[in-house]
Order: sequence, then structure tokens, then C-alpha cells
Amino acid sequence: MLVVIKPEYFALEGLKRISKIAGLVQKRLNPDLSLSGYLLANFDARKKQHKEIRRSINKAFPDKVYKTVIRTNANLSNCTSKGQTIFEYDPKCYGAIDYQNLATEVADYYG
Repeated sequence: MLVVIKPEYFALEGLKRISKIAGLVQKRLNPDLSLSGYLLANFDARKKQHKEIRRSINKAFPDKVYKTVIRTNANLSNCTSKGQTIFEYDPKCYGAIDYQNLATEVADYYG
């Protein structure tokens, strides 16, 4: 299970609940369920709040936060309205680069 987080205050509160719920689901319904990690999306490094939330998430879940973040990028919204993937729409934009980096990180971790 991969949990995507927007860097907003209430997302931090929700993480605690998600972790508890995932544990309950694993215990009661699916013992094979595991949390692969937390992915920060819509991240804007220029915003102090986003950086603070990233630090808080990394502190609270040091081994469960992906190093890759998905930066805010208008092309990610635009490609869906065109019915295209980001790699078809603009393979050189930040959004495509970030998702490629995420794929590499996941592949490196899981082999």
C-alpha cells in the first residue's frame, strides 16, 4: 500500500489514522497487506509550510517516506484533460521526471 499525501496540515493528522486503519486491515482482513511508504505529492519547495510538513513526516515515519516527491506541476493536470499520460503529454516536465524517479526508487527497493 502506498499512501499519497498532500503537504497540508490536516494530512499530517490523517496519516496517524491511516497507519492505524492499515494495521487493523492487515490484522483482520489481509495479513499480506503492507505499507510500502508515504509519497508527498503537490509539493512546492518554495512554501515554508510544505517544507515543514515534509520534515514532520520524515521525523514521524523515518523509514516509510519516499525520497522522491511529486512537485506541483500544471502539466500533470493538463495531461489528464487531454486523455494522455504525463509521458505522452510532456515527458520532459517536472511531473514526468518526478514520476520516473518514483518508479526507479520503487524498482530499486523491490528489485
